[in-house]
Amino acid sequence: MTLPLSGPMSASMINVELGRAGTAPFDINGTPERTLAGVPSGTIKFSDFYGKSASSVNLLLHMDALVLTNQVQDYSTYAGNLTLGPQVGVVISTSTFKFGPGSLFGPGGNLANTDMGSVSAGISPFPRFDMTVQTWTWEFWFNESDATSLRSLICQRNNFTVGWVITTEGIRAQINGAWTENALTWGRPSFGAWHYIAVQREGATLTAYIDGNRVATRSDISSFTAASGVPVFLGTAFNSGTENAFKGFIDEVRFTKNKTVYPGSPATITPPSAPFPNS
Repeated sequence: MTLPLSGPMSASMINVELGRAGTAPFDINGTPERTLAGVPSGTIKFSDFYGKSASSVNLLLHMDALVLTNQVQDYSTYAGNLTLGPQVGVVISTSTFKFGPGSLFGPGGNLANTDMGSVSAGISPFPRFDMTVQTWTWEFWFNESDATSLRSLICQRNNFTVGWVITTEGIRAQINGAWTENALTWGRPSFGAWHYIAVQREGATLTAYIDGNRVATRSDISSFTAASGVPVFLGTAFNSGTENAFKGFIDEVRFTKNKTVYPGSPATITPPSAPFPNS
């Protein structure tokens, strides 16, 4: 969303653009407000917010090749690369991918240190992956090779009750002040094929899509607790943990903050037909 170029401008409109509830506390001299307005110091006016947008792509991984021996380049506004491992056997596959020339492959197996890779979440107040804001969207493609049980795709979790996990069958998260194993659930997609998944929050509504179809939604979200200062991990449900390690391929990962890619959570969407554009 982008604020209007002219006309009325209010604290409520600016709050919503910043990913807050419209009625949340507002300080025109606050750091987020000044950053959005582009006025780091001095006099600031409501007209300074005309045409401004707070949404940003904070993670964008094409998984096409390695840089610096063990990293995958991040093409987002943060440009903080994905560091592979520490699991042995995590590689960039050039034989299986959604959009070439590569994808991230993890061998699975509940062994110690099963992380396929991690990306820094930044320091407090963890602005990069701050999912306590009212609007955000995670998107990626995956191709699963292990048909045994539920597997974890991506997480930001520092213990068993703080943070969140997106799995092959749903979302586990601390929502509305309490941890739930079934924040959203859906049927497990077929094995050996590429699937597009999108999970987004739009105010009180949390929605998930698989291959263009809305598979789960709820509209009672008052809070979504992220794990402050904890990296985002791929292929596991816990930092350097052993739970539900993913075996298969992950490609085209994107996290957009302060924006729902599919406003209004329609019943069907059109999955991307090409790699995500670079930020």
